[in-house]
Amino acid sequence: MTAQEAIKILKEEKENACDIDIEPKYTRDCETAFDMAIAALEKQIPKRVINKNKKGTVGKCPVCHNDNYSYYSFCCSCGQALDWSDEE
Repeated sequence: MTAQEAIKILKEEKENACDIDIEPKYTRDCETAFDMAIAALEKQIPKRVINKNKKGTVGKCPVCHNDNYSYYSFCCSCGQALDWSDEE
């Protein structure tokens, strides 16, 4: 299963799983848990680095705009997976 497939399932199941009339706090906590899981999975999907320098050795994270070296697979600031490829 890919991260994208898991995100799709979590988004679809969020309403069903959290739509229990027990108490509002449970519903909020359940929704928060689903949102946190989705956000963590989304960080695992590589996003293309922006504003690379001419040598391609430094670029900015597309999420937090922190500078990262090309040997980083993940942003050293926010943890976003990075895609250093030149392909569009």
